[in-house]
Amino acid sequence: MRFSSTASIALLAVALSAFAAGAQDRHSDLATAGWNAILNDQGAEALRLFESALSIRPDDAVLLLGSGAALHRLGRESDAIRALARALELNPTLAVASRLLAEIAIKEGDLALGIATYERALVQAPDNVEMASRLDQLNDEVARRGAAARLTVAFAGERHQALGEHASRVLNGTYWQVAKLVGAYPAGAITVELNTSRPFRAGESGSTATPASNQGRISINAEGALEDVDAFNHALTLELVRAMVIEMAPTGVPVWFADGLAQIVASADAAVARRRLRETAEIPWTRFETVGSRWQADAQLRADASLLIVHTLLARIGSRSTQFLDDLAEGLSLDEALAPFGFSYADLKTDVARSLEP
Repeated sequence: MRFSSTASIALLAVALSAFAAGAQDRHSDLATAGWNAILNDQGAEALRLFESALSIRPDDAVLLLGSGAALHRLGRESDAIRALARALELNPTLAVASRLLAEIAIKEGDLALGIATYERALVQAPDNVEMASRLDQLNDEVARRGAAARLTVAFAGERHQALGEHASRVLNGTYWQVAKLVGAYPAGAITVELNTSRPFRAGESGSTATPASNQGRISINAEGALEDVDAFNHALTLELVRAMVIEMAPTGVPVWFADGLAQIVASADAAVARRRLRETAEIPWTRFETVGSRWQADAQLRADASLLIVHTLLARIGSRSTQFLDDLAEGLSLDEALAPFGFSYADLKTDVARSLEP
């Protein structure tokens, strides 16, 4: 699939302007005619003209861009990629060539080349908002594909297609959001088993998420789960996040991290959580500081406090949580794991406390 005509013409009009700026120096009537042929959707004529111009100036990056654009018009995408790559070797600042090469590569299924091309282009033009935005979209797509490759939905009991399809959508979305927030994927695959022989009950975990040598496995009670979709989505999200954190850091991670991360992925409202915490009690830190604890009492308080702690933590460290998790898994204390980011566990507590002030 090639670009739409509208997109191609808009893109190549920019290229024509770039060429015209230097045309007087090159006296290249062939190339000017070539750009006009492209704008008139005459790919074969454009290619003939650019090849003639390149026979005179074989290392002209703008002429190679024109050749690549003409080849793209003709559907010769592999040849277009080679011409555009050569243009960028000669002139890495040629943003139009970067955009065209990246988008052709993506359409041809080479997402890695598309991403690498945009990354190199942004080194030359770090303030290019359009390319930066496109790169973010592509990285999100990589995360989504990674989720599909690393997640398997299985059944214990009778198989329900609608239930499986719904769970897959929620789980895949959760997976890439966590990967984006944390900045990493679990190394192993995760299997989510929907147990349709046991009834789903809102607010009840009914599941296990345990690390294994190469694979994590979650089992969730799911009979009648689609009768309470919101609660089921929450259970899927919470258990997958816990399993992902376990896979990335099997030991050392405080209970609030996975629970709070799950709340963020589920779009929980931090302002509402903050209001509830102001009205009820202070955060019971000591109950949170037992690694691996599940603290079943006061579920809403636990969820609100976890959300607020992780929300505050991510505001400090951004998407570098993988370093934090790696250090905890290596046996470092919370203070030691937070030190590379320039603050302590006491500082984190202070930030959280301040956020609760009226």
